[in-house]
Amino acid sequence: MNRKTEGTFKAEVTRADGSTEHYAGDERWMQLYYWEGVLTLSSRQLIDQERQIFRNIYIDLPDDGDVQNKVYRVQTECLPTTGSGLAFASWAISEGSNFSPFGGFTGAVTLTIDTTTQTASGSFEFEGKGSIPGAPSSEVVTVQSGNFILKGLDEGRFKEFLPSNKNYSVSDSFTANITGDINRGYEANRFSLDWRPDSVGAGVKGPHWRGWSSYVDESSTPETTVDIISVSISDDLVPDTYDLEKHRDKIFALYIEYDGIHAYPAVSGTLTINTSPPKGSSAGVLEGVIHFEAKLSDGSKTINVENGVFHFDGIQRPA
Repeated sequence: MNRKTEGTFKAEVTRADGSTEHYAGDERWMQLYYWEGVLTLSSRQLIDQERQIFRNIYIDLPDDGDVQNKVYRVQTECLPTTGSGLAFASWAISEGSNFSPFGGFTGAVTLTIDTTTQTASGSFEFEGKGSIPGAPSSEVVTVQSGNFILKGLDEGRFKEFLPSNKNYSVSDSFTANITGDINRGYEANRFSLDWRPDSVGAGVKGPHWRGWSSYVDESSTPETTVDIISVSISDDLVPDTYDLEKHRDKIFALYIEYDGIHAYPAVSGTLTINTSPPKGSSAGVLEGVIHFEAKLSDGSKTINVENGVFHFDGIQRPA
């Protein structure tokens, strides 16, 4: 994927202790794309390159087509669907391998978007709740005076790549057992494999493949995402077995319980790569096995992803 979104993304953030931060996203890490009926806007602000400290803002909106000054209500535990009028928004702290999202539970996003010119602009404000590692309790942050002006939809993320127009390869798969504070089987039915020059949020810094999967309950109305597992792997790694702690700058695994958007980044484990696409490309197969332990950012819950067997097929074939 060649990132080509440009523009500005700004806000004022007030922490629970009354301190304030001015957020100004770095133009190198703007994103505007569609995926599975959702429009995502995101950016990243560099705080400390050497210590890998960043701030991030993510906004998910329904794909309602071209709209002008349309207002969406920020709500936690929501999957923005066409016509719902709901939005998901989050401000996040990323420090090394720790990723601490503060998911919005109240607020609003105003959007104007023109898909012909590939431009989006608008404003936002919300209150988000989350916690950072070592904190005794969660805190509420206030994001105010937010505004964005973005141009250029990321390649590989425009509407022609939505599931309604794409048949997943019959070989795409990701199965695992989830144990610990969550106990369930995982068998994904949504998949994506792409190559990225960098990571907007927590994860591998530098060129990498990202294999993304989710399980969507297709029997519910509307369809509901239950959970997600994604694996990001530096594209200079060759088929072999790797320790996640020793290669934390090269491998990033994440489990997300979508009910409330609870993110569990991996803290330890192993990854075996059996097959990988060519360096700098997603046109190939990413296949392997991963086992990892993951924790909520506040350490209150721990889960284990056991025997995570994945096969992501990025080879383009004739229809």
